[in-house]
Amino acid sequence: MGFEGAVNDRSKKKVFLIALFFSVVLSYIFTSMILWTTESRFLTVSRYSKVMRHREAIEGRSFAPDQYRFGSYYLVEYIFKHIPLRWYDVFNDIIAEGLDPKGWSEGTQESVELFFPEEDRAMIIQEIESAIDGIIDSFSPNNLLLKNMLKAAIDSFGWQEYVNDIEKTTMLIGSNIPGELKVLIEKDSAESALVNGYVTFRFFFTATTLLLVFLLCAQFTDALTSLLGMSLFAALLPMVAQDFMQAETMLSATVFAGFLVALLKNKSYLLLLLLVLLGCTARTDQTLFAGVIYLLYKVPGAIKRRKWLSLLAGLSLVFIPLVATLLLSEVIYAGSEYYLDFIQLEYNLNHPWAWIYPLIFLAIPLAFSPMIRNIDFFRKTWLWVPPFMVMNYLFARPAEVRLLLPVLIYSVPYVVAGVKEVLCHFDYDRDRKGGGS
Repeated sequence: MGFEGAVNDRSKKKVFLIALFFSVVLSYIFTSMILWTTESRFLTVSRYSKVMRHREAIEGRSFAPDQYRFGSYYLVEYIFKHIPLRWYDVFNDIIAEGLDPKGWSEGTQESVELFFPEEDRAMIIQEIESAIDGIIDSFSPNNLLLKNMLKAAIDSFGWQEYVNDIEKTTMLIGSNIPGELKVLIEKDSAESALVNGYVTFRFFFTATTLLLVFLLCAQFTDALTSLLGMSLFAALLPMVAQDFMQAETMLSATVFAGFLVALLKNKSYLLLLLLVLLGCTARTDQTLFAGVIYLLYKVPGAIKRRKWLSLLAGLSLVFIPLVATLLLSEVIYAGSEYYLDFIQLEYNLNHPWAWIYPLIFLAIPLAFSPMIRNIDFFRKTWLWVPPFMVMNYLFARPAEVRLLLPVLIYSVPYVVAGVKEVLCHFDYDRDRKGGGS
């Protein structure tokens, strides 16, 4: 028995290490993809916005409800921006090198020579000279002396040299670019460290969320199917990237997934309480519904057994996010103004993507929703989903499907359980037909 236990422990460790490896690799791919495709689209503008919003939040000057989600800002400020991990932002690197007053590398020079050969530059100079001649002629078509003076004055600036020598032109721009923009581009600036800190923050909490989704699935099915569930979740994650300025997204997802795993593993109330408190620094609305799931799962049994302390413990997990919302909005950040209307129902009713994106995002969970009645946990707790969706359509914009991540996290285990059941029936039917023939 002891030997079998040791073997099982080793097997569990190996499975966990495989899941950890998958989560890190998938998170790295996802994080890099978001950096290249979403944030690099706006280059310096995106960096400037991120840095300014961070500083405003740290100084307590941000707008609502962004200001209430302060946890991510403080984690980046005091931990993640100090991690010396530099992410490859190809577009920013090109600009940084191009504007570097120290000069271009040999590869950059060769690339420019390839894309802008001397013949093309000579043609550009000729076209510019023709345009200048036309403008000068329009000023004084009959005064040859004035035309020659104007042409000589313009040529004295040596503009042809700047067209011919592109490196010199970019160096000139780089030496004169405003300092507050230049530091956003420079790789070794504090601002770039802050931007890298946010990317590292996202990578860490995405990897953690993926690992927790695996552990969540493992409460209901085998390790291979759980890896499938984690991969399915990772495959759907790119849809949350269309509005990824909000740093709290993956932190809140980690808290929600961690809460479900701790609940199913019957971890201590203290751990659940700590997760709720952490969740209140990210999104109190999603943390509130984590507490609701606890109530639906645990409280009916506690009432039957007259365990009133357990009932109070469950109610506290719901009341804490409610109290936190009131404290954040009415006391701590009472001066924060909303940048959108509080009620968003009319906007959502008239916005087709508020229906299309959520439907696509949750299409797979919806398709396998009949599995809910076959699994005790989901049969007891699914009632939290309708009010959660109603809340998002009333007070949020569900076209930003990142808001619906808790539903996806919750759904993955019964989805993969349903997939496994369908595939097992298919294999059984195929084997039976094969045996009969």
